[in-house]
Amino acid sequence: MWWVVGGVVVAVVLVLAVLALVSAAGSRSSNTTPLDPGNRGSDGTSALASIIDDHGVNVSVVRGLDSLRATSAPGADTTVVISGQAVISADVAEAVYDRVRSAHRVVLINPTYPLLAAFTSQVSTAYGASLLPVSKANCTLEGISPTDVVTSDPSTGFVGAVNTATGVTQCFSRGQGSGANLVTVAAEPGGLSVVAMTAPMTLNQNLARYDNSGVAIRTMATTDRVLWYVPQRDDKVSDQDSNTGSSASVFPRAVGPMFLLAFFAVLVLILWRGRRFGPLATEPLPAVVKAIETTRSRGRMYRRAGAADRAAAVLRVHTIAGIAGYLGLPYDPGRALDTLGAPDLHTSSTDPALAAIISAVADVTGRDPAQVSALLAGPLPTTDPDLVRFTDALTALDKEVLRRP
Repeated sequence: MWWVVGGVVVAVVLVLAVLALVSAAGSRSSNTTPLDPGNRGSDGTSALASIIDDHGVNVSVVRGLDSLRATSAPGADTTVVISGQAVISADVAEAVYDRVRSAHRVVLINPTYPLLAAFTSQVSTAYGASLLPVSKANCTLEGISPTDVVTSDPSTGFVGAVNTATGVTQCFSRGQGSGANLVTVAAEPGGLSVVAMTAPMTLNQNLARYDNSGVAIRTMATTDRVLWYVPQRDDKVSDQDSNTGSSASVFPRAVGPMFLLAFFAVLVLILWRGRRFGPLATEPLPAVVKAIETTRSRGRMYRRAGAADRAAAVLRVHTIAGIAGYLGLPYDPGRALDTLGAPDLHTSSTDPALAAIISAVADVTGRDPAQVSALLAGPLPTTDPDLVRFTDALTALDKEVLRRP
């Protein structure tokens, strides 16, 4: 019977070998580079590139300096988009600028310092936490409305020399002293227009939110052609071609699948010769009470006790918690519920976390900040009819925030 067992093991190893080769081929074809137009993940920009292409704009993607040089130099009918997180040298950045300097516009998405310095001296990087998760345009540019709202970068922005240079415009401020999410530098005679923008508004995961897609498309799709360049970490400038062969790897490509095959072979051997596992042990799980059931029970208790203000306070806390979670702002509903036993149930608008939520809700919904503050931090109703109206107002505000695209 040993030959039967051996044949089964050989068959299993062969099947795993095929799976390993397929997995290796699939891993090579998948793209996980952040900000790459071929990356379909949450941190990629494939959706934006596809939408621009669907609008009748010819989108060409090149990766690496050699591929950029092999492509025809862009002209006045081309917008160049540069994205990616690869850190390149100043020499490579200058070579990229020399190659695309005749284009109509260059859009830099989350550029590194060498790239930003190579294309313009009127824009610098601003570091610091964004005060709001979203930001309004508050500027007037071609394709951008002052009321447009985009996702703000949480850590990085750009500052334009608006006081010392003409033609520099900042849009979508990240907060006082934190820079902007988009800065444009108008084209000078013989030069090209430069746009520096943060990455969140271009990502696949954010493209359907707020006005991200509209702003990104109207910024990039201004010509008949888009040349999308993705820098690579191994980009370098050389005076002469090297004939020594590629230095990308000292190992053949087959080494990876071979190691994977060896791993699965050892795994099969362990399962074949190893000890069998015993039956799984089960144990009872503790009872789980949904949060909504607790909230409803507490509301019914307050109603029977005639405590409309306490019921309203519970509803307000849970509404604020839901809005804060959607906007990505900090809020501790547990601590707020613990304070309901205090004589004064009025929510303090001086709480920094609540003040930030009120400001963000006013920006997103377009409501008067005083109206939002009165609803989320003002006096509570004391009668049942007032409680009904208060509940309707909270529900309407919650829907206004959540139905934003």
